[in-house]
Amino acid sequence: MSEQIPPRDTDDWSYNQILSINIANRASAFISLLGSGCIIYAILHPSKRDVKLKLMYHRLMLGLSVHDFLSSFWSFIGSWAMPEDNLHSNEMIGNYGTWDTCMAQGFFTSYGYISCTLFNAVLSLYFLLFVKYSWREAQFRKIEPYCLLCAMGIPATFSISLSFTDSYNPTIKFCWIQSYPINCEKYDEFECVRGEKGTLYQALFAICPIILSFFVILICMTSLYLHVRKIETSTEQHRFNVASSVSPISTSISRRMTNKKTKQVLKVACWYVGAFMWIWAPTVASLVLNKGFQI
Repeated sequence: MSEQIPPRDTDDWSYNQILSINIANRASAFISLLGSGCIIYAILHPSKRDVKLKLMYHRLMLGLSVHDFLSSFWSFIGSWAMPEDNLHSNEMIGNYGTWDTCMAQGFFTSYGYISCTLFNAVLSLYFLLFVKYSWREAQFRKIEPYCLLCAMGIPATFSISLSFTDSYNPTIKFCWIQSYPINCEKYDEFECVRGEKGTLYQALFAICPIILSFFVILICMTSLYLHVRKIETSTEQHRFNVASSVSPISTSISRRMTNKKTKQVLKVACWYVGAFMWIWAPTVASLVLNKGFQI
């Protein structure tokens, strides 16, 4: 096997640039670990556990936090799990692992990330059903198994199937869905040793779930906002009529009161959608720009 490796955008990166990427990755993963750990502790604290776990909302939040903790932990491990004897070792820092640790890291990182995106989509659906359709716990319990199957079963199936195709391989930061040597599928003169369909699997098992979850969240939050706005408009119409017959000042005050809750819901919806975009949009953009998806 030739020791030559395909060219890639990071070939000219300095030691300090690669080190900075690794430090930034571990810093963000550590913050995520702390956040998820705090949520898990708050839900499972002995004084509140029995009460909180009676509600599907808290069970979903627990599932989301556990999977985020799992993926963040392996992301924090970073290059330490990457095999020491690989073709890109001279471009890596702190790769002390083996191919087994690389496979484990790739599996749990992929499973955790995909599961987190789908849990966010399920949560947005929960908010819509709770507010707009007045669902109660008995109704949520009927669909909860299907929600968990979507948020956990599908990512587990994806991640296990990728294990059998040798798709978990080293990148700069950690082992993930990647061809090996990196970019080998883009050049005819280089042979892929592992994961020759890495680009295709990234699109199917990473990009598609993120995009799907984004549209589910966007649709649910938009529907929720329009519902609250409609309810407020109809319930306050009589108040407007009464206020206008009294004085213009009363009319102005009443209008401001009507828009208050609508703006609050809109703000929450924007934060929810914005947070999802803030986390995942750079990942999607980076994969698309760097890979070009030449399948």
